[in-house]
Amino acid sequence: MTLPRTRLVAALIALALIAVILGITIPPVISAYGEGRERLELRQRLHAALLVEAGRLRQPLPSAEAEAASEALLPEGSDSAASAGLQDRLHTLFREAGATASSLEALPAVAARDLRQIGVRVQFAASHEGLVSILHGIEDGRMLLVVSSLAVRARTSRAVGETNPLDVSLEVHGFKPGGER
Repeated sequence: MTLPRTRLVAALIALALIAVILGITIPPVISAYGEGRERLELRQRLHAALLVEAGRLRQPLPSAEAEAASEALLPEGSDSAASAGLQDRLHTLFREAGATASSLEALPAVAARDLRQIGVRVQFAASHEGLVSILHGIEDGRMLLVVSSLAVRARTSRAVGETNPLDVSLEVHGFKPGGER
């Protein structure tokens, strides 16, 4: 064999070896690249769908917000109608707790930003459990009510054994839409 032929055979063997190495290493790399591209496209589609959903979720739910606001506030209309609504709510709580109202006085309405604060001063007789029930009803009701003043006294030593041994004075405020008047 001559020198140029030996070089040619060596070059062919080297090229064959390079082809085998490339044949072994390139297909898995191309496959991994294709899988990565598919995963990236899937993630991009998922990201776009999530952005659309996030935009939809950011939109206010006017009916739910209006419903929650209408339940939390006293009814719209005149201050006296709102005060009557508050008094009705308190009478319901008294009746459920077995309390006896002795005095109920509407307080002047006060503007508080976009709302009007409607107040009622109430004096009533109740048992300890009844008072707890009334306060719980004021706190946990759907209507937003605030107790601004509370005074509790035992009636007298003669009240021992009575059904409602506590004299209670309470100021309760609710809110209605309206602001300044």
